[in-house]
Amino acid sequence: MLGLPIGIFTSNLSSGIIAKQYGWRVTFFIACVPGLILAALALRIREPHRGGAEEHHVVGQQQEGSPYWRVLRIPTIWWIILSGALHNFNAYAVNAFLQRFLAAITVWICGKPTPSRQSCWAPWEW
Repeated sequence: MLGLPIGIFTSNLSSGIIAKQYGWRVTFFIACVPGLILAALALRIREPHRGGAEEHHVVGQQQEGSPYWRVLRIPTIWWIILSGALHNFNAYAVNAFLQRFLAAITVWICGKPTPSRQSCWAPWEW
């Protein structure tokens, strides 16, 4: 479950560093490399035999209700849904609000930037 937030953090950090050093176009070219590698590896995945994973009904055992409700009766599923929702909210919040939050904290600590007070604002001048 930590893959998404750690991945977002490292991608934001590394893409910012690469974009500052080499420009934004190079960042996009570097970002496409893992996708191309994974696409090539996906072509090597073997297709399963047809019919091996289908459900076979046994005579005398009738399943009641919708398959969705049968799955939603499992308490663990609700924890998985809740943790996924919180995980996605946190990932969205980090990407949407973290930069503004850090900028607001910097204004609160350092005050507004002036020609005489630039040292506190140096990290934000990218």
